Amino acid sequence: MTVLVAKYDEAAHQGDVEDWTSNDDIGGRFAGQVLSPTEYYRVEDLYVDFVRALTTACGVTEFVIRAPMMTKSLPPWVPVLRSGLVVDSETALKLVRRMLRIGDVSCVLCAGDALTLSVETDFYLSVQADEGKIAESALRFGLHVYQTGDWAWFEMDDGVLGTLGDRFLPEVQQLCSTGRSIILLERWANGPGGERWHLLDGAGPLDWTLQRLPGTAVAALPDTRIKWTPRRGALPDISVELGDEEPVVVVARPQADVGSALEVVVFLGGVRHAEEADLPLGGELGWFAYPDIGGSAGHSLAGVIPDWDGRVDALWDPDLTLIR
Repeated sequence: MTVLVAKYDEAAHQGDVEDWTSNDDIGGRFAGQVLSPTEYYRVEDLYVDFVRALTTACGVTEFVIRAPMMTKSLPPWVPVLRSGLVVDSETALKLVRRMLRIGDVSCVLCAGDALTLSVETDFYLSVQADEGKIAESALRFGLHVYQTGDWAWFEMDDGVLGTLGDRFLPEVQQLCSTGRSIILLERWANGPGGERWHLLDGAGPLDWTLQRLPGTAVAALPDTRIKWTPRRGALPDISVELGDEEPVVVVARPQADVGSALEVVVFLGGVRHAEEADLPLGGELGWFAYPDIGGSAGHSLAGVIPDWDGRVDALWDPDLTLIR
């Protein structure tokens, strides 16, 4: 059975008492106390120490990465992030800390039937292992365990994304021929970086720098509208039109020497704590609300690039989340 493990007591878990849920809350006041960096790091250490103790108790020395997602470049200690990658327990602990603190990496860490875990929203861990070992490790570090009911590690919204079909290119070309700028997203089952965004400008020839590796998921997003604004006004513009807490993608115009690929910063938690230094370089920047990928891309505008023999080994759901 899968459970949730967290710092919250029953009242905070039920939402009766306000509590902090991420390092973005540092400086905020909760239950009459200001969350300091020292207190945040103390609690973060408890989570990592809990995972370390549970890993040892379960006899686990390595994990298999499943459902990896990246919004920024990979850190130097994990040069490749792909489904099926095997990492040692110390690298797994670094990934847990990164998911807790920054959130630009997301994955499920799997060790067969012995242990599976991931970091969820609002500073929860989802854990599947021997219940006695979970309870013992959680008690040791002052964490609480909650039942989850029905739980699916790799939930699919509307089935599985199909193979990228022959209609994809003609339909994207037709959209571009109307003078529209089309956002295109590619996500890789293998290789560093996790994803790349493209701008297909209707004013020029259809040209984009796709990896075209087998297992790559691609989606054209014709309903996504990009707004351009001077760099200095980008954050205020986003705050006024979208709000401070809505997920947003901020891009710089593509450079001629890199084709259609965009320099991108994705603010999944909104721009409430963002500063101008966090933005991509460039005098003019574009931004758009993080798209509903599964809803924006029709069946013919999204798919997975097959192997040379037509097989698709990488399994994606329609919103371009890697299942395995």
